[in-house]
Amino acid sequence: MLNLILPLFVILSKDDNINVRQTCFESLLDLSNSLNDSRSIEQVSDMIIALIKFGLSSRTLKFVSTIAIRLHDLCHALTIFRVDEYQFIRETFLRLSQEKQYSECRLACAKHFSSVIDYLGPDELTNGFEELFFELCNDNDTKVCATMLSTIINLTKLCDDNKEKKYMSTIWNGFVSLLSNSNLNVMLSIATNLLNIFIAYSRNQEEGFAHGSICSTPVVRKKNDSRQIFYHRFNI
Repeated sequence: MLNLILPLFVILSKDDNINVRQTCFESLLDLSNSLNDSRSIEQVSDMIIALIKFGLSSRTLKFVSTIAIRLHDLCHALTIFRVDEYQFIRETFLRLSQEKQYSECRLACAKHFSSVIDYLGPDELTNGFEELFFELCNDNDTKVCATMLSTIINLTKLCDDNKEKKYMSTIWNGFVSLLSNSNLNVMLSIATNLLNIFIAYSRNQEEGFAHGSICSTPVVRKKNDSRQIFYHRFNI
């Protein structure tokens, strides 16, 4: 069956119509989950990479945002054992996360940040992606900021499994920066995820918060069109 399908995908992946190529990209991602022979995997991976390059160069919202939305699937489709694919994922994610014109791309990058870190390895969190992590936590689009709370939970699970406290420090600082956001959706997201964040950073009574007791953290909120600063005390 693959011998019949793959040649057709090769033709469709080079079609003049951009919508055909975009649909082909998504279909190839779906197909990649069912492949088990190295030759087919390599062929499909090469087509996916070629379509992503085309989609990014097309500068169309639908194609570019689709690539960002499917980042999680993309990490599963490409194998980390090929250095060129590892670097391609890294460069693609950085480019999408810096997409100023389309906030949908940054929102998707915020949602799939932990998936990309899981693929590339937690070292990226304190190397190339640390600045990006804080940029997403402080994005101009509050939807992106609100999404970063659930991403922070996923990152704590990922990095705690690796028993790397230096990664947890970066994640904690991102959470603290979100506390100063006065947007209602961000505050609701903080309230939703606060218990899980507390659990992640207080695994035992002796440890408390991983970086010492945070005695006072200013949080800016709006009330009757005026800003008030509340200091939250964490007594662990």
